[in-house]
Amino acid sequence: MKTIYTASLDKLTKTITFCVPLIFIGAIFIPLIIHIDDPSFNSFKHWISIIVGILVLIVCGVVYLYRVLRYELNETELIIVRPINSLHIPLNSIKGIIKLTREDMFPGTIRTFGNGGFFGYTGYFWNRAFGTMIFYLTQRKNLILIETLPKEGKKKGTKSVISPDDIGMEGKLIELLKGMKR
Repeated sequence: MKTIYTASLDKLTKTITFCVPLIFIGAIFIPLIIHIDDPSFNSFKHWISIIVGILVLIVCGVVYLYRVLRYELNETELIIVRPINSLHIPLNSIKGIIKLTREDMFPGTIRTFGNGGFFGYTGYFWNRAFGTMIFYLTQRKNLILIETLPKEGKKKGTKSVISPDDIGMEGKLIELLKGMKR
């Protein structure tokens, strides 16, 4: 049986997701407006604005495609559903589950390579207590740390953090793990 857990954006994420495109649109079009007297696009400044605009659109598109839509849990795996490249975590690879509080993570967590609020919080983050983690968050509450066993040929497993709207997912995960043969 599959259980679906929603993943809605918190207020800060909604604000960042709304404001970031506005800032970049302004950064792209203001130089074009300032130099409107040269409509021939012979100016280097015009091309810089266009190139920056294209790069920003590409980055925004990638972040949009890798945002977390929801979490799905069945008898064999946890699925972090994204528009492309959904992540499947087999339950028999889970070593431990820890329910985290906001105080455990914020402040003090450093983004090492990731997205800090545009359509969610995704990517690699570091914290003194937990080390390197991969965030698949849409909000900064209901945090669940999932530690997996090392894959074949690797020394360390991964630590993934998710944020379902229903924190009851943690209990369901623990219940499923207790019933599994490893």
